[in-house]
Amino acid sequence: MIANDFNQITPSTRVDTAEEKRVELHTHSTMSQMDGLVSVGQYVEQAAKWGHSAVAITDHGVVQAFPEAYNASKKHGINVIFGMEANIVDDGVPIAYNSDHRHLLEEEYVVFDVETTGLSAVYNTVIELAAVKIKNGEIVDTYESFADPKEPISATIIELTGITDDMVQGAPDPLEVLKQFREFAGDATIVAHNASFDIGFLNVGYKKLGFTEVKNPVIDTLELGRFLYPELKNHRLNTLCKKFDIELVSHHRAIYDTQATAYLLWKMVKDAAEKEVFYHDELNNHMGQGNFHRQRPFHCTILVTSQEGLKNLYKLVSMSHLHYYFRTPRIPRSQLSKHREG
Repeated sequence: MIANDFNQITPSTRVDTAEEKRVELHTHSTMSQMDGLVSVGQYVEQAAKWGHSAVAITDHGVVQAFPEAYNASKKHGINVIFGMEANIVDDGVPIAYNSDHRHLLEEEYVVFDVETTGLSAVYNTVIELAAVKIKNGEIVDTYESFADPKEPISATIIELTGITDDMVQGAPDPLEVLKQFREFAGDATIVAHNASFDIGFLNVGYKKLGFTEVKNPVIDTLELGRFLYPELKNHRLNTLCKKFDIELVSHHRAIYDTQATAYLLWKMVKDAAEKEVFYHDELNNHMGQGNFHRQRPFHCTILVTSQEGLKNLYKLVSMSHLHYYFRTPRIPRSQLSKHREG
């Protein structure tokens, strides 16, 4: 570049003219891996210039910026909220709900599955519900019904389930189907694969019908599979069925998923007995004992409110790097709950 002339100017800088100043609770510094562009000292200085009273430091998985943040806070007269954006793995998902002292090998089970117009129990609705009763490893009764959602089924759901608008036309109302299922289930133990999803649709429907939420004991074969077979890469229904040579005719069709889950459940109940788990109310004693290191982590912002909290955060950071590291430093939800103080 060859300049013939230049003028020196002072650039206009951004100012905060808001009467009520905000406090930034989510800041990544250069200590946050591949994530932050500015040092924590510059953040604190800028927040002070804008008249902010405080700023939170929340680097991913680490707390190395704290000393610099502390010094900057003293220099610029602004509070720093110490924190971290943690990678949480959920080791606290229950295997069983509504615990009851029922013998697993003697109990009658109702294994069910719902196909729906989407993933939200509030905004979507049931289009098929199927259930089988199983006793002593044998299917003794079945229930199956389509439900008319009174709206077109999306192309994605048609491709996933194979259920078309023509198949549900003239079928009973979804609430009527749920009412029939409630009578079919009686007080038996209810079983589903990823039960929280299916039970969510039941509870929303029951509420609309004026019934209480599901009171039956519930078993989630997904979480039971994670406990019994931690060596597997994943615990999807088709993966578990393949392991035990259980026929799964058409995945994502309720009746076929239900029959496969029923035979899978009986295999699991017998395997649980080998681990000396005989009763429904003993299943949750083994929550989080599967290989949850391989679960997909989710982000959680932790902010410190006291000296005790700072000490607990340091403990969590240490254990995440020393004991629970898998691709990223992870914190099990149970440990976060245990060190919640402050």
